[in-house]
Amino acid sequence: MEFFTSIQQRLVKGLRADQGLRERVERLQSIRSVGEILALTWALEIGEVSRFPSIRRRDELLRVDQRATQFGGKEQRGPISKQRNQHLQTILIEAAKLAPRYNPQLAAVHERELKRGNRNQATL
Repeated sequence: MEFFTSIQQRLVKGLRADQGLRERVERLQSIRSVGEILALTWALEIGEVSRFPSIRRRDELLRVDQRATQFGGKEQRGPISKQRNQHLQTILIEAAKLAPRYNPQLAAVHERELKRGNRNQATL
């Protein structure tokens, strides 16, 4: 275990040396509860945000979006695409589980969804 910790520390130290990456990580860490590992993962997986013409296009390319259909004024969400960046999805889901602890608005949305009875849907 100590071996992997040493490798992780050297990797993070090397990544901090990259000026452009460091700036993106610092911007991401300005968001409350976003730590260094989450910020590094996002920055490395996404790359330069400017390469996406819109947020919708980014979500489509990364396939972290959820299909939604509407019937009679009610919205039904389908499963997350299986053709996705699993590593990024895992990181985002873990962040989504922590977010309600630090953001009152997200906590209210999460609580409302929990009352509907599905913890996983509330996280999404």
